[in-house]
Parts: sequence; C-alpha cells; structure tokens
Amino acid sequence: YLYEKDKNVNRAGGENILLEGLSLVDLSSGEKVGGEEVAACIAVCGVFREVLTEPRANVLSMAVVRGVTDDTLRLSMREGICIEILDPFALTEEKARAALLDEKYGYLARSDKERVSGTITVVEAAEGGTVNVDYSFSGK
Repeated sequence: YLYEKDKNVNRAGGENILLEGLSLVDLSSGEKVGGEEVAACIAVCGVFREVLTEPRANVLSMAVVRGVTDDTLRLSMREGICIEILDPFALTEEKARAALLDEKYGYLARSDKERVSGTITVVEAAEGGTVNVDYSFSGK
C-alpha cells in the first residue's frame, strides 16, 4: 500500500493505492526480479500525479498481470473503470499520458456514466513509436 508520506502510517481505510504483482523476490526461484515492474509503476504514478494532481483520489489499485506474450499493467479506478496498459515497460509515460488524455478514448474524455464500467486499453502501434488508445463500455 502507498501510505501518506508525511506520516509513517498505512492508511488501510481505503485511501491508499493497492499495488499488486510487484514483489522484489521471485518466491518460486528465490531470485531478485528486475526493477522494471517497479519502475513502470512509479513512472505511471508520476504521470497520473502530473495530470490528475492527486492520483489516490482516482486509483484504487495497480497490478502487473503476466501474459503469454506481453505483460499488462492494470489500474482499477475508483469509479469502476479499468485502464490496461499493454507492455507497460515500453513507452511507459507516453502510454500513461494517452490513457488519461486521449481526446476520444482517454479517462478524462469519459462521461460519469462511462467511468462506472468499461476498460481503456493502451497499446503501442504495430509500426512502433506511437500509442493507440481504445475504450470498451461494459455497463448499461
């Protein structure tokens, strides 16, 4: 859990951002994992702080989800919508910024109703270097 930096206490009452999948030691092998998972989460938090000012007001949890070909950084937002950043270790900040600011599909472009449910997906385009954002609404 992220805690309030001015107080050395964990705010378990729901005002924290829960981070999952970020262990520093692989329990199955006992080997230390590289810092790319932590670095990606910190980079995303930096962009969210820049754009949203106080990400703890919007983000409930972040989880690294291991995939067969690519990993995904999944952010569950307070309203209910999820943001999925595919291959979060490439173009990390660009993908985080696009997830929030894309004029058509980004988080800030969503109506209150759309923020209750659905998924914003961010991926690097096949030709590389550019970022594509999509949104799918799963509510009524």
